[in-house]
Amino acid sequence: MGAFKLFILTGLVVLAQEIPVEVVRADMPAGFPAAHCDCVIEMDSAAPLLENQGFDHALIDMMSLIGGGEVARLLAEPSLRVPGILHECLLSGSSIGARTTEDSDEIEWVVWIEPSRTHQDEIRKVLQQLSPVRGLGGLVVPDLGISVVELNGGLLLCSEPPGELRELAVKGISSGVGGRRRSARNAVDPNAPLIVTFTHDEPLGGNSCLAARRDHETLEIEYRGRFKDGPLVPPGVKRRLDIEVLERLPEDVIVAVVEHSDADIIPGEDVIFRLLPYLADPELPDERRSRRLVVVSEAPRDPDLPDDLRMPALAVAIEVDGPGASSRRQDLKVLASLNNLRNRLGGRAGLQHLPKPDSFPEEGTRTIFTRALFDAALEGHPLARCVSVNWCQTGGDSCWQLYATTPELAEAVAASLEGSSGDVSCLAASHAGRLDADRAVQHLVSWLSMDGVFAGNERASEFATGIKSLSGALESFSSIEWSITVPDRNAVDALVRLQPAISGEPAR
Repeated sequence: MGAFKLFILTGLVVLAQEIPVEVVRADMPAGFPAAHCDCVIEMDSAAPLLENQGFDHALIDMMSLIGGGEVARLLAEPSLRVPGILHECLLSGSSIGARTTEDSDEIEWVVWIEPSRTHQDEIRKVLQQLSPVRGLGGLVVPDLGISVVELNGGLLLCSEPPGELRELAVKGISSGVGGRRRSARNAVDPNAPLIVTFTHDEPLGGNSCLAARRDHETLEIEYRGRFKDGPLVPPGVKRRLDIEVLERLPEDVIVAVVEHSDADIIPGEDVIFRLLPYLADPELPDERRSRRLVVVSEAPRDPDLPDDLRMPALAVAIEVDGPGASSRRQDLKVLASLNNLRNRLGGRAGLQHLPKPDSFPEEGTRTIFTRALFDAALEGHPLARCVSVNWCQTGGDSCWQLYATTPELAEAVAASLEGSSGDVSCLAASHAGRLDADRAVQHLVSWLSMDGVFAGNERASEFATGIKSLSGALESFSSIEWSITVPDRNAVDALVRLQPAISGEPAR
Protein backbone atom coordinates (compact mmCIF):
# COMPACT_ATOMS: atom_id res chain seq x y z
CA MET A 1 0.00 0.00 0.00
CA GLY A 2 1.10 3.54 -0.61
CA ALA A 3 2.63 5.73 2.07
CA PHE A 4 0.67 8.38 3.91
CA LYS A 5 0.98 11.57 1.78
CA LEU A 6 -1.25 14.49 2.78
CA PHE A 7 -1.38 16.28 5.52
CA ILE A 8 -2.85 13.97 6.80
CA LEU A 9 -0.30 10.90 8.19
CA THR A 10 -1.28 8.72 11.22
CA GLY A 11 -2.25 5.33 12.95
CA LEU A 12 -1.65 2.46 15.44
CA VAL A 13 -0.86 -0.98 14.18
CA VAL A 14 -2.63 -4.28 14.46
CA LEU A 15 0.54 -6.20 15.30
CA ALA A 16 0.52 -8.31 18.45
CA GLN A 17 3.87 -7.05 19.61
CA GLU A 18 2.73 -3.40 19.32
CA ILE A 19 -0.66 -3.57 21.09
CA PRO A 20 -0.24 -5.17 24.53
CA VAL A 21 -3.91 -5.42 25.53
CA GLU A 22 -5.81 -8.28 23.94
CA VAL A 23 -9.35 -7.44 22.89
CA VAL A 24 -11.22 -9.98 20.76
CA ARG A 25 -14.50 -8.81 19.28
CA ALA A 26 -17.47 -11.19 19.30
CA ASP A 27 -17.81 -10.60 15.55
CA MET A 28 -14.22 -11.66 14.83
CA PRO A 29 -13.39 -15.24 15.74
CA ALA A 30 -9.92 -16.27 16.81
CA GLY A 31 -9.30 -18.02 13.52
CA PHE A 32 -10.03 -15.04 11.29
CA PRO A 33 -6.95 -14.69 9.02
CA ALA A 34 -6.20 -11.07 9.94
CA ALA A 35 -2.44 -11.69 10.03
CA HIS A 36 -2.56 -12.71 6.35
CA CYS A 37 -4.48 -9.61 5.22
CA ASP A 38 -3.19 -6.28 3.93
CA CYS A 39 -6.24 -4.61 5.45
CA VAL A 40 -9.00 -5.49 7.92
CA ILE A 41 -12.33 -3.68 8.30
CA GLU A 42 -14.54 -4.13 11.37
CA MET A 43 -18.11 -2.83 11.17
CA ASP A 44 -20.45 -2.43 14.12
CA SER A 45 -23.76 -0.59 13.56
CA ALA A 46 -22.19 1.32 10.67
CA ALA A 47 -25.40 2.08 8.77
CA PRO A 48 -25.66 5.76 9.88
CA LEU A 49 -22.11 6.24 8.61
CA LEU A 50 -21.99 4.33 5.34
CA GLU A 51 -25.60 4.76 4.22
CA ASN A 52 -25.00 8.52 4.08
CA GLN A 53 -23.85 9.08 0.51
CA GLY A 54 -21.64 12.01 1.41
CA PHE A 55 -19.89 10.18 4.26
CA ASP A 56 -19.57 7.03 2.15
CA HIS A 57 -17.85 8.81 -0.75
CA ALA A 58 -15.73 10.92 1.60
CA LEU A 59 -14.48 7.90 3.53
CA ILE A 60 -13.53 5.99 0.39
CA ASP A 61 -11.70 9.00 -1.03
CA MET A 62 -10.01 9.65 2.32
CA MET A 63 -8.66 6.10 2.32
CA SER A 64 -7.28 6.62 -1.17
CA LEU A 65 -5.54 9.84 -0.08
CA ILE A 66 -3.77 8.32 2.93
CA GLY A 67 -2.45 5.23 1.19
CA GLY A 68 -5.26 2.75 1.92
CA GLY A 69 -5.96 1.95 -1.72
CA GLU A 70 -7.03 -1.64 -1.06
CA VAL A 71 -9.41 -0.48 1.67
CA ALA A 72 -10.96 2.07 -0.68
CA ARG A 73 -11.45 -0.55 -3.38
CA LEU A 74 -12.90 -3.02 -0.90
CA LEU A 75 -15.38 -0.50 0.54
CA ALA A 76 -16.50 0.15 -3.03
CA GLU A 77 -16.69 -3.56 -3.94
CA PRO A 78 -19.97 -3.92 -5.92
CA SER A 79 -20.75 -7.41 -4.60
CA LEU A 80 -20.70 -6.09 -1.02
CA ARG A 81 -22.94 -3.12 -1.77
CA VAL A 82 -26.01 -4.93 -3.11
CA PRO A 83 -29.05 -3.44 -1.31
CA GLY A 84 -30.98 -5.80 0.92
CA ILE A 85 -30.47 -8.03 3.92
CA LEU A 86 -26.84 -8.85 3.02
CA HIS A 87 -25.81 -5.19 3.09
CA GLU A 88 -27.75 -4.68 6.33
CA CYS A 89 -25.93 -7.60 7.95
CA LEU A 90 -22.56 -6.33 6.80
CA LEU A 91 -23.19 -2.89 8.30
CA SER A 92 -24.68 -4.21 11.54
CA GLY A 93 -21.70 -6.41 12.42
CA SER A 94 -19.02 -7.98 10.23
CA SER A 95 -15.30 -8.44 9.76
CA ILE A 96 -13.68 -8.05 6.35
CA GLY A 97 -10.14 -8.99 5.43
CA ALA A 98 -8.41 -8.43 2.09
CA ARG A 99 -5.11 -8.53 0.32
CA THR A 100 -3.84 -7.98 -3.21
CA THR A 101 -2.93 -11.19 -4.98
CA GLU A 102 0.74 -11.64 -5.88
CA ASP A 103 0.23 -12.45 -9.56
CA SER A 104 -2.31 -9.71 -10.33
CA ASP A 105 -3.77 -6.49 -9.03
CA GLU A 106 -7.01 -8.22 -8.02
CA ILE A 107 -8.22 -8.09 -4.41
CA GLU A 108 -8.78 -11.38 -2.60
CA TRP A 109 -11.17 -10.90 0.33
CA VAL A 110 -13.17 -12.71 2.98
CA VAL A 111 -16.17 -11.46 4.99
CA TRP A 112 -17.36 -13.00 8.26
CA ILE A 113 -20.93 -12.44 9.47
CA GLU A 114 -21.13 -13.57 13.09
CA PRO A 115 -24.24 -15.58 14.10
CA SER A 116 -24.43 -13.81 17.45
CA ARG A 117 -24.65 -10.47 15.63
CA THR A 118 -27.17 -11.58 12.98
CA HIS A 119 -29.71 -14.19 14.05
CA GLN A 120 -30.16 -17.44 12.19
CA ASP A 121 -33.32 -16.24 10.44
CA GLU A 122 -31.31 -13.33 9.04
CA ILE A 123 -28.63 -15.73 7.84
CA ARG A 124 -31.32 -17.66 6.00
CA LYS A 125 -32.65 -14.42 4.50
CA VAL A 126 -29.14 -13.60 3.25
CA LEU A 127 -28.91 -16.99 1.57
CA GLN A 128 -32.33 -16.50 0.02
CA GLN A 129 -31.28 -13.12 -1.35
CA LEU A 130 -28.03 -14.44 -2.75
CA SER A 131 -29.56 -17.67 -4.15
CA PRO A 132 -26.20 -19.45 -4.39
CA VAL A 133 -25.75 -22.44 -6.66
CA ARG A 134 -23.53 -25.47 -6.25
CA GLY A 135 -20.12 -25.05 -7.82
CA LEU A 136 -16.92 -27.07 -7.90
CA GLY A 137 -15.65 -25.44 -4.71
CA GLY A 138 -18.97 -25.12 -2.89
CA LEU A 139 -21.75 -22.56 -3.06
CA VAL A 140 -21.22 -19.65 -5.47
CA VAL A 141 -23.18 -16.58 -6.59
CA PRO A 142 -22.17 -16.20 -10.25
CA ASP A 143 -23.80 -12.80 -10.76
CA LEU A 144 -21.79 -11.28 -7.89
CA GLY A 145 -18.63 -13.34 -8.32
CA ILE A 146 -18.55 -14.54 -4.70
CA SER A 147 -18.58 -17.87 -2.88
CA VAL A 148 -20.57 -18.63 0.27
CA VAL A 149 -19.72 -20.93 3.19
CA GLU A 150 -21.99 -21.67 6.18
CA LEU A 151 -19.63 -22.05 9.11
CA ASN A 152 -20.26 -22.52 12.84
CA GLY A 153 -23.69 -20.97 12.46
CA GLY A 154 -22.26 -17.90 10.73
CA LEU A 155 -21.64 -16.96 7.11
CA LEU A 156 -18.35 -16.61 5.30
CA LEU A 157 -18.37 -14.75 1.97
CA CYS A 158 -15.30 -14.88 -0.25
CA SER A 159 -14.14 -13.47 -3.54
CA GLU A 160 -14.37 -15.89 -6.46
CA PRO A 161 -12.39 -17.80 -7.55
CA PRO A 162 -11.42 -18.81 -4.00
CA GLY A 163 -7.83 -18.43 -2.93
CA GLU A 164 -5.60 -19.18 0.02
CA LEU A 165 -7.33 -16.54 2.15
CA ARG A 166 -10.59 -18.50 2.00
CA GLU A 167 -8.80 -21.72 2.95
CA LEU A 168 -7.20 -19.99 5.93
CA ALA A 169 -10.53 -18.50 7.02
CA VAL A 170 -12.44 -21.78 6.77
CA LYS A 171 -9.76 -23.72 8.61
CA GLY A 172 -9.20 -21.10 11.30
CA ILE A 173 -12.84 -20.23 12.05
CA SER A 174 -14.08 -23.85 12.01
CA SER A 175 -11.32 -24.98 14.39
CA GLY A 176 -11.17 -21.85 16.50
CA VAL A 177 -7.39 -21.83 16.24
CA GLY A 178 -4.88 -19.94 14.22
CA GLY A 179 -3.88 -17.26 16.69
CA ARG A 180 -6.07 -14.95 18.69
CA ARG A 181 -6.19 -11.59 17.04
CA ARG A 182 -5.46 -8.50 19.08
CA SER A 183 -8.13 -6.04 18.03
CA ALA A 184 -7.38 -2.51 16.95
CA ARG A 185 -10.34 -1.28 18.96
CA ASN A 186 -8.20 -0.76 22.05
CA ALA A 187 -5.95 1.61 20.07
CA VAL A 188 -8.73 3.92 18.91
CA ASP A 189 -12.35 4.63 19.84
CA PRO A 190 -13.71 1.15 20.68
CA ASN A 191 -17.29 2.30 20.01
CA ALA A 192 -16.59 3.59 16.50
CA PRO A 193 -18.87 1.98 13.91
CA LEU A 194 -15.98 1.42 11.49
CA ILE A 195 -12.43 0.36 12.33
CA VAL A 196 -9.87 -0.06 9.55
CA THR A 197 -6.30 -1.35 9.75
CA PHE A 198 -3.88 -1.63 6.85
CA THR A 199 -0.20 -2.17 6.12
CA HIS A 200 2.24 0.10 4.29
CA ASP A 201 4.74 -0.87 1.62
CA GLU A 202 8.47 -0.52 2.14
CA PRO A 203 10.40 1.62 2.78
CA LEU A 204 7.86 3.21 5.12
CA GLY A 205 6.59 -0.14 6.37
CA GLY A 206 4.47 -0.65 9.43
CA ASN A 207 0.73 -0.37 9.83
CA SER A 208 -2.03 2.18 10.26
CA CYS A 209 -5.35 2.06 12.06
CA LEU A 210 -8.30 4.43 11.90
CA ALA A 211 -11.69 4.70 13.49
CA ALA A 212 -14.45 6.48 11.57
CA ARG A 213 -17.51 7.93 13.24
CA ARG A 214 -20.21 10.49 12.58
CA ASP A 215 -20.48 13.72 14.53
CA HIS A 216 -23.70 15.33 13.29
CA GLU A 217 -22.87 16.35 9.70
CA THR A 218 -19.13 15.80 10.04
CA LEU A 219 -17.10 12.69 9.32
CA GLU A 220 -14.54 12.27 12.10
CA ILE A 221 -11.53 10.00 11.71
CA GLU A 222 -9.17 9.07 14.50
CA TYR A 223 -5.90 7.79 13.09
CA ARG A 224 -2.89 6.00 14.54
CA GLY A 225 0.24 5.01 12.62
CA ARG A 226 3.32 3.06 13.60
CA PHE A 227 6.01 2.69 10.96
CA LYS A 228 9.26 0.78 10.53
CA ASP A 229 11.08 3.78 9.09
CA GLY A 230 9.10 6.90 9.93
CA PRO A 231 9.87 10.12 8.03
CA LEU A 232 8.86 12.68 10.69
CA VAL A 233 10.67 14.60 13.41
CA PRO A 234 8.92 15.03 16.79
CA PRO A 235 9.10 18.30 18.73
CA GLY A 236 11.92 18.46 21.24
CA VAL A 237 9.56 19.12 24.17
CA LYS A 238 5.98 17.94 24.60
CA ARG A 239 3.72 20.98 24.97
CA ARG A 240 0.25 22.12 23.98
CA LEU A 241 -0.32 24.04 20.76
CA ASP A 242 -2.37 27.25 20.65
CA ILE A 243 -4.29 27.31 17.33
CA GLU A 244 -6.22 30.55 17.91
CA VAL A 245 -4.23 32.31 15.18
CA LEU A 246 -6.01 30.23 12.51
CA GLU A 247 -9.26 32.05 13.28
CA ARG A 248 -7.76 35.42 12.31
CA LEU A 249 -6.55 34.56 8.81
CA PRO A 250 -8.15 35.90 5.61
CA GLU A 251 -11.16 33.98 4.29
CA ASP A 252 -9.63 33.27 0.86
CA VAL A 253 -6.87 31.02 2.22
CA ILE A 254 -6.62 27.54 0.67
CA VAL A 255 -4.55 25.86 3.39
CA ALA A 256 -3.38 27.10 6.78
CA VAL A 257 -1.42 25.22 9.41
CA VAL A 258 0.11 26.17 12.73
CA GLU A 259 2.69 24.00 14.43
CA HIS A 260 5.48 24.04 16.96
CA SER A 261 8.58 25.57 15.41
CA ASP A 262 10.65 22.41 15.98
CA ALA A 263 8.05 20.12 14.36
CA ASP A 264 8.88 18.74 10.91
CA ILE A 265 5.61 17.43 9.51
CA ILE A 266 4.86 19.15 6.18
CA PRO A 267 6.89 21.31 3.80
CA GLY A 268 6.52 25.01 4.41
CA GLU A 269 9.41 26.75 6.05
CA ASP A 270 11.75 24.31 4.28
CA VAL A 271 10.53 25.44 0.85
CA ILE A 272 11.66 28.99 1.51
CA PHE A 273 14.73 28.12 3.57
CA ARG A 274 16.14 25.73 0.96
CA LEU A 275 15.86 28.54 -1.54
CA LEU A 276 17.21 31.17 0.85
CA PRO A 277 19.58 29.21 3.11
CA TYR A 278 20.81 32.05 5.32
CA LEU A 279 17.31 32.34 6.77
CA ALA A 280 17.79 28.89 8.28
CA ASP A 281 20.76 29.70 10.48
CA PRO A 282 20.76 27.70 13.71
CA GLU A 283 18.59 29.33 16.34
CA LEU A 284 20.64 31.86 18.27
CA PRO A 285 20.57 31.88 22.08
CA ASP A 286 19.07 35.38 22.13
CA GLU A 287 16.24 34.48 19.69
CA ARG A 288 13.55 32.02 20.75
CA ARG A 289 11.06 30.47 18.31
CA SER A 290 7.67 29.19 19.46
CA ARG A 291 5.23 28.47 16.62
CA ARG A 292 5.29 28.36 12.85
CA LEU A 293 2.40 29.39 10.63
CA VAL A 294 2.18 28.22 7.00
CA VAL A 295 -0.43 29.73 4.67
CA VAL A 296 -1.17 28.80 1.05
CA SER A 297 -3.29 31.17 -1.01
CA GLU A 298 -3.40 32.43 -4.58
CA ALA A 299 -1.23 34.99 -6.33
CA PRO A 300 -2.98 37.86 -8.12
CA ARG A 301 -3.87 37.08 -11.73
CA ASP A 302 -1.14 37.91 -14.24
CA PRO A 303 -2.56 39.49 -17.42
CA ASP A 304 0.06 37.68 -19.53
CA LEU A 305 -1.09 34.23 -18.31
CA PRO A 306 -4.33 32.41 -19.22
CA ASP A 307 -7.34 33.84 -17.42
CA ASP A 308 -8.28 30.53 -15.81
CA LEU A 309 -4.77 29.70 -14.56
CA ARG A 310 -4.31 30.08 -10.81
CA MET A 311 -0.86 30.36 -9.27
CA PRO A 312 -0.04 29.63 -5.62
CA ALA A 313 1.22 32.08 -3.04
CA LEU A 314 3.00 30.91 0.11
CA ALA A 315 3.60 32.62 3.43
CA VAL A 316 5.57 31.36 6.42
CA ALA A 317 5.62 33.15 9.76
CA ILE A 318 7.72 32.20 12.80
CA GLU A 319 6.70 33.41 16.25
CA VAL A 320 9.84 34.82 17.91
CA ASP A 321 10.92 36.71 21.00
CA GLY A 322 14.12 37.73 22.69
CA PRO A 323 16.61 40.51 21.94
CA GLY A 324 17.85 38.71 18.82
CA ALA A 325 14.43 38.84 17.17
CA SER A 326 14.97 42.17 15.45
CA SER A 327 13.92 43.57 12.10
CA ARG A 328 17.54 44.49 11.40
CA ARG A 329 18.70 40.90 11.78
CA GLN A 330 15.84 39.68 9.59
CA ASP A 331 16.74 42.22 6.87
CA LEU A 332 20.37 41.15 6.89
CA LYS A 333 19.42 37.45 6.65
CA VAL A 334 17.16 38.02 3.64
CA LEU A 335 19.76 40.11 1.79
CA ALA A 336 22.50 37.57 2.51
CA SER A 337 20.25 34.78 1.24
CA LEU A 338 19.39 36.61 -1.96
CA ASN A 339 23.04 37.37 -2.58
CA ASN A 340 23.89 33.69 -2.06
CA LEU A 341 21.12 32.65 -4.46
CA ARG A 342 22.25 35.14 -7.09
CA ASN A 343 25.78 33.76 -6.90
CA ARG A 344 24.50 30.17 -7.20
CA LEU A 345 22.45 31.01 -10.29
CA GLY A 346 25.41 32.73 -11.90
CA GLY A 347 24.82 33.94 -15.43
CA ARG A 348 21.16 32.90 -15.29
CA ALA A 349 20.46 35.51 -12.63
CA GLY A 350 19.26 38.80 -14.02
CA LEU A 351 19.04 40.57 -10.66
CA GLN A 352 22.20 42.64 -10.42
CA HIS A 353 21.64 44.97 -7.49
CA LEU A 354 20.23 44.51 -4.00
CA PRO A 355 19.07 47.36 -1.76
CA LYS A 356 21.15 48.44 1.21
CA PRO A 357 19.87 47.52 4.69
CA ASP A 358 19.60 51.18 5.65
CA SER A 359 17.24 51.85 2.73
CA PHE A 360 14.37 49.94 4.35
CA PRO A 361 11.79 51.77 6.47
CA GLU A 362 11.76 51.08 10.21
CA GLU A 363 8.45 49.20 9.97
CA GLY A 364 6.26 47.55 7.37
CA THR A 365 6.66 44.96 4.63
CA ARG A 366 9.81 44.93 2.55
CA THR A 367 9.58 43.72 -1.08
CA ILE A 368 12.19 42.77 -3.64
CA PHE A 369 10.79 41.83 -7.05
CA THR A 370 12.71 38.79 -8.23
CA ARG A 371 11.39 37.99 -11.70
CA ALA A 372 14.73 39.04 -13.17
CA LEU A 373 16.43 36.65 -10.75
CA PHE A 374 14.21 33.63 -11.40
CA ASP A 375 12.90 33.97 -14.96
CA ALA A 376 15.97 32.63 -16.74
CA ALA A 377 16.70 30.01 -14.06
CA LEU A 378 13.13 28.68 -14.28
CA GLU A 379 13.17 28.88 -18.08
CA GLY A 380 10.12 31.10 -18.29
CA HIS A 381 7.95 29.02 -15.99
CA PRO A 382 4.82 31.02 -15.05
CA LEU A 383 5.71 30.64 -11.39
CA ALA A 384 8.62 33.07 -11.89
CA ARG A 385 6.12 35.78 -12.82
CA CYS A 386 4.22 35.35 -9.55
CA VAL A 387 7.05 35.14 -7.02
CA SER A 388 8.78 37.96 -5.19
CA VAL A 389 10.55 38.12 -1.83
CA ASN A 390 8.49 39.84 0.85
CA TRP A 391 9.16 39.96 4.56
CA CYS A 392 8.47 41.89 7.73
CA GLN A 393 8.33 41.61 11.49
CA THR A 394 4.85 42.08 12.91
CA GLY A 395 3.69 43.82 16.04
CA GLY A 396 0.64 42.91 18.08
CA ASP A 397 0.29 40.49 20.98
CA SER A 398 3.08 38.30 19.57
CA CYS A 399 6.05 39.02 17.35
CA TRP A 400 6.15 37.07 14.09
CA GLN A 401 8.85 37.09 11.42
CA LEU A 402 6.92 36.75 8.18
CA TYR A 403 8.10 35.66 4.73
CA ALA A 404 5.82 35.50 1.66
CA THR A 405 5.97 35.05 -2.10
CA THR A 406 3.63 37.95 -2.95
CA PRO A 407 3.24 41.44 -1.43
CA GLU A 408 -0.54 40.95 -1.23
CA LEU A 409 -0.31 37.80 0.88
CA ALA A 410 2.40 39.34 3.07
CA GLU A 411 0.20 42.34 3.83
CA ALA A 412 -2.92 40.23 4.46
CA VAL A 413 -1.21 37.77 6.82
CA ALA A 414 0.68 40.56 8.62
CA ALA A 415 -2.59 42.41 9.23
CA SER A 416 -4.12 39.22 10.63
CA LEU A 417 -1.19 38.59 12.96
CA GLU A 418 -1.22 42.18 14.20
CA GLY A 419 -4.95 42.07 14.91
CA SER A 420 -6.41 41.38 18.32
CA SER A 421 -6.05 37.76 19.37
CA GLY A 422 -9.02 35.76 20.59
CA ASP A 423 -9.24 33.32 23.45
CA VAL A 424 -6.45 30.80 23.82
CA SER A 425 -7.39 27.53 22.07
CA CYS A 426 -4.87 24.83 22.91
CA LEU A 427 -4.58 21.28 21.60
CA ALA A 428 -2.43 18.40 22.75
CA ALA A 429 -0.86 18.31 19.30
CA SER A 430 2.29 19.18 17.37
CA HIS A 431 0.50 20.52 14.31
CA ALA A 432 -3.01 21.57 13.27
CA GLY A 433 -4.41 22.72 9.96
CA ARG A 434 -7.40 23.53 7.81
CA LEU A 435 -8.05 23.12 4.10
CA ASP A 436 -10.77 24.71 1.99
CA ALA A 437 -11.41 21.80 -0.39
CA ASP A 438 -13.52 23.86 -2.79
CA ARG A 439 -10.73 26.40 -3.31
CA ALA A 440 -8.08 23.67 -3.50
CA VAL A 441 -9.90 21.83 -6.29
CA GLN A 442 -10.50 25.00 -8.31
CA HIS A 443 -6.81 25.85 -7.97
CA LEU A 444 -5.51 22.40 -8.93
CA VAL A 445 -7.84 21.91 -11.89
CA SER A 446 -6.66 25.20 -13.40
CA TRP A 447 -3.17 23.71 -13.81
CA LEU A 448 -4.44 21.14 -16.31
CA SER A 449 -4.51 23.75 -19.07
CA MET A 450 -0.70 24.08 -18.78
CA ASP A 451 0.36 20.57 -17.77
CA GLY A 452 3.22 20.60 -20.28
CA VAL A 453 4.59 23.84 -18.85
CA PHE A 454 4.33 22.65 -15.26
CA ALA A 455 5.84 19.20 -15.72
CA GLY A 456 7.46 19.22 -19.16
CA ASN A 457 6.03 17.52 -22.23
CA GLU A 458 7.44 14.12 -21.30
CA ARG A 459 5.68 14.04 -17.93
CA ALA A 460 2.60 16.08 -18.82
CA SER A 461 0.31 13.04 -18.91
CA GLU A 462 1.56 11.75 -15.57
CA PHE A 463 1.17 15.22 -14.04
CA ALA A 464 -2.39 15.57 -15.36
CA THR A 465 -3.33 12.13 -14.03
CA GLY A 466 -2.03 13.04 -10.58
CA ILE A 467 -3.91 16.35 -10.54
CA LYS A 468 -7.15 14.68 -11.63
CA SER A 469 -6.77 11.99 -8.99
CA LEU A 470 -6.10 14.42 -6.15
CA SER A 471 -8.77 16.93 -7.17
CA GLY A 472 -11.27 14.11 -7.70
CA ALA A 473 -10.71 12.88 -4.15
CA LEU A 474 -10.98 16.37 -2.69
CA GLU A 475 -14.28 16.92 -4.48
CA SER A 476 -15.97 14.70 -1.89
CA PHE A 477 -15.28 17.34 0.77
CA SER A 478 -16.07 20.98 1.34
CA SER A 479 -13.50 21.43 4.12
CA ILE A 480 -11.00 19.41 6.14
CA GLU A 481 -9.55 20.12 9.59
CA TRP A 482 -6.89 18.07 11.32
CA SER A 483 -4.49 17.91 14.24
CA ILE A 484 -1.38 15.75 14.37
CA THR A 485 0.87 14.57 17.17
CA VAL A 486 4.26 12.94 16.60
CA PRO A 487 5.26 10.90 19.68
CA ASP A 488 8.48 9.78 17.96
CA ARG A 489 9.85 9.50 14.42
CA ASN A 490 8.10 6.16 13.86
CA ALA A 491 4.69 7.15 15.22
CA VAL A 492 1.93 9.56 14.20
CA ASP A 493 -1.44 10.18 15.85
CA ALA A 494 -4.11 12.37 14.28
CA LEU A 495 -7.71 13.49 14.39
CA VAL A 496 -9.28 14.52 11.07
CA ARG A 497 -12.69 16.16 10.67
CA LEU A 498 -14.12 16.19 7.15
CA GLN A 499 -17.15 18.12 6.01
CA PRO A 500 -18.56 16.19 3.03
CA ALA A 501 -19.78 18.06 -0.02
CA ILE A 502 -23.53 18.59 -0.06
CA SER A 503 -25.39 15.31 -0.72
CA GLY A 504 -22.09 13.64 -1.45
CA GLU A 505 -21.89 15.41 -4.81
CA PRO A 506 -18.90 17.53 -5.86
CA ALA A 507 -19.44 21.17 -4.99
CA ARG A 508 -18.21 22.25 -8.39
